[in-house]
Amino acid sequence: MIKIKRQNKILIVFLIILIIIYILIKTDFISKAQDDILFLKFLNLQSNNSETSSNKEIINSKISKYEKATYVFEMKNHNTDFKDVDLSETINEKTLINEKIAPGVSGKFNIVLRTNQNTIYEVKFKSKTQKPQNLKFEIENTNIKANNLEELENYLKGRINKGEEKTISIKWSWEYENSIKNNIQDTKDAMKIESYKFEIFATGEEII
Repeated sequence: MIKIKRQNKILIVFLIILIIIYILIKTDFISKAQDDILFLKFLNLQSNNSETSSNKEIINSKISKYEKATYVFEMKNHNTDFKDVDLSETINEKTLINEKIAPGVSGKFNIVLRTNQNTIYEVKFKSKTQKPQNLKFEIENTNIKANNLEELENYLKGRINKGEEKTISIKWSWEYENSIKNNIQDTKDAMKIESYKFEIFATGEEII
């Protein structure tokens, strides 16, 4: 009888040991499985991010400099902000000639004005380098044309209400000229002027 009880105790102890070993093995297995799942998720995430990044690069590569040439101004009371612009960065790539401005090219740039208050705005320009003589400008969707940016300033004044955003698009072109005089001038400008650089100034004044 005593011998049977002892055997039962040994059996119980043995079963307990087996259960403990089973639990440890299962726990380790679950842990590894979870690690594997997390690792796979990580790889998938990296893959998705890579694809997303790749897609973004593809999308961005299809967006020309011409479409990206946007200069944003946050209008603040009695504050003048300015942006440096190289006209070669605003060329319509369909008309691009050797990465420089030359007769036959055209382009566009956008001026975006934002404000958090009712504001009177004014936009001005200042040339930093010589402008090709036959380079022309116009305000998009208007009949306003000019021989230089400074001539457009009188039309770039107005009001923006609080929370509004105003976009002004300036188109430019250096068209081929037919006259001998203009052709000679274009040739001279094309040889000595690789680009035209200027500054855009935007000033805001709160409406009280």
